[in-house]
Amino acid sequence: LSVMTGSVPPNTVVVTGQGSTTVTPDAAVLRVGLEARADAASVALDEVARRAQEVLAATKHQGIDEGDVQTQGVALHPQMDERGLRVVTYVASYSLSVRLRTLDLAPAVVAAISKAAGDNLRLGGFQLSTADSEAARNDAAARAVEDARSKAERLAEAAGVRLGRVVAISEMPAPPRRLAAFAATRAAPVPVEAGSDEVIAQVTMTFEIAD
Repeated sequence: LSVMTGSVPPNTVVVTGQGSTTVTPDAAVLRVGLEARADAASVALDEVARRAQEVLAATKHQGIDEGDVQTQGVALHPQMDERGLRVVTYVASYSLSVRLRTLDLAPAVVAAISKAAGDNLRLGGFQLSTADSEAARNDAAARAVEDARSKAERLAEAAGVRLGRVVAISEMPAPPRRLAAFAATRAAPVPVEAGSDEVIAQVTMTFEIAD
């Protein structure tokens, strides 16, 4: 018996298994952007640098460790008029990421950053995560392998043969994690609901046909 898929060796059966586990996000990464505009490049850059220092001070005041705050980029470019003939203004930008190891800190941290940055703030995204994500991935992978073996055994039983050893196994890329976007605001603290997340694993396994 052979189940052929592309260049699958003869006398083998190839199956794909999927497994998942549900987790509750307990951490997050906040993407923060700052932007300043001015007639002079130096003024725009000075303004965004000043706001960046205030944002960094705000994160520190909220108890965020320095190792959990990382600069992602600094840029300065002229904005031209509609005909592209003269500079209308200069735009300076600064971006950083803030890792929140405790999700409960999120509303206060967002509010503190918003207050420090003022109208220069551009919140780029809020990615929920799980501190023990490795354990969740391992559990999902184990379930995927179990699912694949169960499928292979059903196929072998239906064909009247005996399933042999595993000769190949590969893991497929997992779907992207959830990403929630936020708009810049100086209003009431932004509520953050952890909800639940599903960690999915997919594996392809090749079994020998024993007889």
